Amino acid sequence: GIGRVAGAYTFREVVGGSERAGMHSNASNELIFKTGAASERMKLTSSGAEVTGTIALSSHLDMPDNAKIKLGTGDDLEIFHDGSNSYISDTGTGDIIIKGQYVRLQDEVGTNLLTADGNDAVSLYYGGAAKLATTTSGIDVTGTGEFDSMIVQSAGGYGNIEMGGPSGAYIDLKKPFSDDYDFRVMYDGTASLKTTGNYVSVSTASGYVHLGPKNTTYCHFETDRSKFYFNKRVIVDEG
Repeated sequence: GIGRVAGAYTFREVVGGSERAGMHSNASNELIFKTGAASERMKLTSSGAEVTGTIALSSHLDMPDNAKIKLGTGDDLEIFHDGSNSYISDTGTGDIIIKGQYVRLQDEVGTNLLTADGNDAVSLYYGGAAKLATTTSGIDVTGTGEFDSMIVQSAGGYGNIEMGGPSGAYIDLKKPFSDDYDFRVMYDGTASLKTTGNYVSVSTASGYVHLGPKNTTYCHFETDRSKFYFNKRVIVDEG
């Protein structure tokens, strides 16, 4: 029934002597909705609504720009759109943890940007194609890797760089802004050192040797030492 107690209006539904639902106002001009005799579920206040329990929506939650969904006792997690960008913002302590057997980060049309498959590979994509993936032994790169520097350091045994392809493999070294290689270490069935300069220089703490033809007539061997030393005899075939 409807009543007025201490200046506050009340509405109660009573079945078999037990209150099943109720609504009343209070001295703060708040409207309170209850289930049962004492279970307050929703309160309408001057600033909005306070809900105790679960809200079940049969449609979407529509909010304007800069309106935020706030989670956590201290509003630690915020989800909102500011009219230009969308944000998931962790403003409190701890980390943002995303759990799932298969996790996908995609663009607006569903093209993969990053995938993480359980205890398997984590892959980074470019244009929808996987370019870098983790493996049990490290990483797998599809395409060309560009590095400012690279350090290979093994915790035990030998550190190594292994390369290969159907035609062989090579490492190109070039001076800044060069369009092509200036020095190449190559194997295509035959090991070779190639340079676009006039010689290959081998240097040690004691000096250097320059090897290579400096013109179309001669092959040159040059050193800053006063003598050449050969521990075996030298056979010269003048051709």
